[in-house]
Amino acid sequence: MSVFYDFGNNLDLQVSTLDPATNVTYTTYKNIGSVVGIGNAISFNYPITKRWDISINTNAMYFKLQGIVDGTLSKRSFWTFSSLSSTNYAITDTWRVGASFAINGRNPTGLQGSSNGFVSPSFYGSKQLIDSKLSLSASISNPFTRYRDAITETQGANFNQTIANQQYFRTISISLNYNFGALKDNIKKTKRGINNDDGAR
Repeated sequence: MSVFYDFGNNLDLQVSTLDPATNVTYTTYKNIGSVVGIGNAISFNYPITKRWDISINTNAMYFKLQGIVDGTLSKRSFWTFSSLSSTNYAITDTWRVGASFAINGRNPTGLQGSSNGFVSPSFYGSKQLIDSKLSLSASISNPFTRYRDAITETQGANFNQTIANQQYFRTISISLNYNFGALKDNIKKTKRGINNDDGAR
């Protein structure tokens, strides 16, 4: 478990402004911001049995952003959270399966907006075909969600903007790995001793 404190000045932050004449929103980046924040991270790993283990990694942070937007001092506070939990089980000496579950909370996009969070489950398995040489593995991520809606919301002094992008979220992979050799380290041991050749009798 760890606790940390972050701070920074002259941050390069995204800034959006609306031109009333054209009704067009312009987005750029400016070194206008400062941030202070405090957070904690927790990492946990435990072997339930000789063949089964679990691990949990979490990160949470509360911070405050401020900067000048359209000539006005803008302030906002924000909570962020992320977590990755996983488990692995060795069915036999050559078969292994596992699963993971990731959570990502909302994240800020500068002083005016934020992007939505998401969850991501994954499942995987591997088989040793030739001991320490050939292995086959397969995995699938987000099997229950084909697409993810990535939504960014931005609020300005005279506008509210929502951008939604649909991204392909599900992935499947199969890999065959062959190890052509092992790295061998030759460790040379130096013999040390005291050799008294001063001729003393």
